[in-house]
Amino acid sequence: MTGKRARRPLGATDAGRQDAGGKSPARKAKGASRRGARQRVAPAAGSPYSDTPNLVGAAGGQERLRTFAQALRVAGLEEMLSERGPYTIFAPTNRAFSKLSQEEYDGLLADSDRLARVLCHHVVPGRVRAPRPDKTRLAMPIDGAELTLSARADRYQVDDARIVRTNIRASNGVIHAIDTVLLAG
Repeated sequence: MTGKRARRPLGATDAGRQDAGGKSPARKAKGASRRGARQRVAPAAGSPYSDTPNLVGAAGGQERLRTFAQALRVAGLEEMLSERGPYTIFAPTNRAFSKLSQEEYDGLLADSDRLARVLCHHVVPGRVRAPRPDKTRLAMPIDGAELTLSARADRYQVDDARIVRTNIRASNGVIHAIDTVLLAG
């Protein structure tokens, strides 16, 4: 070995390391560009999440939610989701967006009003409690069309979407990653 280290994507193994200022190298690099900037809101007094990014920043900080974070920006929902909250977001993963046909995906990105309506179907004001096994719970997202949450021994679901990652915390709410884009109506 020549002493040179192979290049790797920033954040691949730096996630746990911190510099003297308490930030990981990945966070410092992301903060340098507008696209990866972490936006913050003032947390409630005494909040344990005082150094946690808001929902938009938390989504952008998760590799599997980058398409969702980009869609929030295109739809103009960043300001709303930077407010105090709390909000619960059922965020489709990159793979969930890839399940859409190319025509459907391009159509959503081209029509920011329609995209905003679809994304608002994933955002619930307040905290949503997990349902008990074999019982359903209803949640009312911003768009007004109910979501049905259910639990089985091995998984949680929102309508027909499976929750694949839970409790991605943000200063103004929480994100649960889902495997399907929920198209209301």
